[in-house]
Amino acid sequence: GGPARCPQWGKVWMALAGVFDWRGVPPVPVELWALPTWFPFHPAHMWCHARLVYLPMSYLSAQRVRGPETPLIASIRRELFSPSEEMMGDERRMEGELQRVNW
Repeated sequence: GGPARCPQWGKVWMALAGVFDWRGVPPVPVELWALPTWFPFHPAHMWCHARLVYLPMSYLSAQRVRGPETPLIASIRRELFSPSEEMMGDERRMEGELQRVNW
């Protein structure tokens, strides 16, 4: 478990708070909104509730919005992560993807 195995929306919330690094959050491409609406993967074709979550997540992910570093945030980060996994990067996420493909 832990933050590395948290769903995407949980990682986004932790990244917004400054507890989790944005590099560990799966990408949410904001560029899909710029595609023509006839494109098969355009977000307009998503279920309305998924679309309402996808829009702000894609914007915040593209801007890498992060809250201020406070003693509380530092304390939460120390509690959630061991020193070896202080900031999750792409290599940790890819490790899980490769394991899923291999199984």
